[in-house]
Amino acid sequence: MSNNTTKGRLPVRNYKDEILQAIEKYPVVLIVGATGSGKTTQIPQYLLQSKKYSKKEGRQIGFGVVIVDEAHERTVNADILMGFLKQRISNESSEESFKKKQVTIKSESLRVVIMSATMDIDRFAVYFGKPPLIEIPGQTHPITQYFLAEPVADYVQTAVDIVCSIHRQAPPGDILVFLTGSQEIEECVEKIRAFSSSCSSSSSCSSLSSISKLQVFSLSSQIQTKDRDQVFARLPRDVRKCVVATNIAETSLTIEGVVYVIDSGFSKQKVYDEIKGVEALGVRPISKTSVKQRIGRAGRTSPGTAFHLYTRPGYASLCNDNPPEIMRSSLINETLSMLALGMRNPLQFDYIDPPAELTLARALNTLYHLQAIDKDGMITNEGLNMAHFPLDPRLGKAIISSTQFGVTDEVISICAMLEVCDRLLTRSNGQEEEEEEEEDEGEGEGEGEGREGREGRGANKKTVARRNSLKQFTHCDGDHLTLLNIFHAFMLKQDHCKESDVKTFCCDNYWNYTQLKRATQIRAQIEHVFLQICCDGQEMTTQPCKFEDPKYYSCILKSLLCGYFLNVAVCGVGDKYWTFRIVTLNEKHKTVEFLDQAKPHPSSVFHKSIRRNWVFFDEVVIQHTTFLKGLSAIEPRWLLEVAPHYYSIEALSKDKSPVASVLRALKN
Repeated sequence: MSNNTTKGRLPVRNYKDEILQAIEKYPVVLIVGATGSGKTTQIPQYLLQSKKYSKKEGRQIGFGVVIVDEAHERTVNADILMGFLKQRISNESSEESFKKKQVTIKSESLRVVIMSATMDIDRFAVYFGKPPLIEIPGQTHPITQYFLAEPVADYVQTAVDIVCSIHRQAPPGDILVFLTGSQEIEECVEKIRAFSSSCSSSSSCSSLSSISKLQVFSLSSQIQTKDRDQVFARLPRDVRKCVVATNIAETSLTIEGVVYVIDSGFSKQKVYDEIKGVEALGVRPISKTSVKQRIGRAGRTSPGTAFHLYTRPGYASLCNDNPPEIMRSSLINETLSMLALGMRNPLQFDYIDPPAELTLARALNTLYHLQAIDKDGMITNEGLNMAHFPLDPRLGKAIISSTQFGVTDEVISICAMLEVCDRLLTRSNGQEEEEEEEEDEGEGEGEGEGREGREGRGANKKTVARRNSLKQFTHCDGDHLTLLNIFHAFMLKQDHCKESDVKTFCCDNYWNYTQLKRATQIRAQIEHVFLQICCDGQEMTTQPCKFEDPKYYSCILKSLLCGYFLNVAVCGVGDKYWTFRIVTLNEKHKTVEFLDQAKPHPSSVFHKSIRRNWVFFDEVVIQHTTFLKGLSAIEPRWLLEVAPHYYSIEALSKDKSPVASVLRALKN
């Protein structure tokens, strides 16, 4: 079927004139287009065609259009963007006319198009003042759904079994499997490939359909463009495609030819404890809206089938929609960005769903301790510099502070490596390897034998080889310096060897060459921002600290601690780390409040090996237990050097905790 023929059959085509007229007439237009309607691909083209036609006719279109697609996903950035767009539209027309939605508006005004297949229409309509709504039907076929009779301990294995069954017995059609993350995806892909290989050499596995081969792909947000292109490439007619993906395949990407969908019912989601002020990434049940999006991937071109890896009562217990991300985030980065854009008080911003005041108060408190804002909540020059970096404000602070220690190059390299570290290790055949999530026996909750068995099977000779290879680059002080060692080794090889030799070097050490190349690109971007800040008049350069200097590594860690002094943990009972924070009781007194017990993440050099009493960490990860990820050892006296305003000995003079006692002893 030709491209033009496909476009002609899309339901959105019947609404082209109505859409263009509404956009020309109103400042905001809501478009609800069901899966398969063609809204995402066609509406931007309609606008471009309209603009070209107007120029040809000698008419000038005096407005710009901002399209917010997949609005139902309610990411933090999307919600804040829509808030700014509403504010912009309100400024362009009088407040009264905006509320009444009068038809006539300035020809040069901004237009906003909000699109989704499953958005909460009432919520968006109220927020934008009841704009016109255009509903477009989808182009889908019936979908047969199957649920489990009983819950299973290992849903990954169940997904593999269903894929194998489909390939053996079902008619032609591609398969899409939804899992939570890279570890599950790679395990699933590996097992399906083993099945596919055995099928190709055994007549007993032959499919009852005309499909003789099964080709498997993984899909997540971190996959490189060339690998992603393979997922969407057409395969020979006798080959069935199976894509194992995260929730990126729910709405952001459409894979043609999918007839069978296997839904685990889970995804990795950001969670935030506003009481403790802790943000983490955890595996959580999806919503009924997400289920609808997932099964909608099937039935695009023919009747489809959806296999749910949970029971009907399990489905009934799902919430209709997951809370917007803005309700599940610490908002530290977003608050700094809003202040840098000129917003005086983020607490008064017109959010679609306002986050808890405590969340925003904690974000402002964190920025105040980082010296990004002053006591009046106004952004400082240092805060503006931090906002320029495409990084967490804490890393921006670390880069700026590194100039005091002469290790800016090293800290920038570490920041770049932190962006790719999750995909740094590879399997021996070049496939990316997710960090193993091992645990002590008996600690799994709800996963049962399945997860423990998968982890046990992963501890094979290749795993041992990867660990042994990594040991030569491991730094005893933790993960950040280990990442720096790897980066330096890669750059040294790249500077003196051919590309083929560099790739061989990476392969020998089980490193992902593509991700290391990406780290060099990210590093160049960060360095460019840093140099711009220096050119803008900031005195930020000191004499570099030499590698031979005994203080070299401690200077790097102190620089990082300048940004992460709020993320400190101490080793406690049972070899677990206790996270804590300093709470201000009044103007003169503070106290240490312990928050959680956590283990070093399996990716850490401190996992089941070296233990250091005091560490700082990058993030909290919640799985079957709570982990601290990205750990580096510190000396407690450094806290008094880099953050005396936070770790005030005078204010902690009456606190009885071990943390306060150690810090007071260092001062005496």
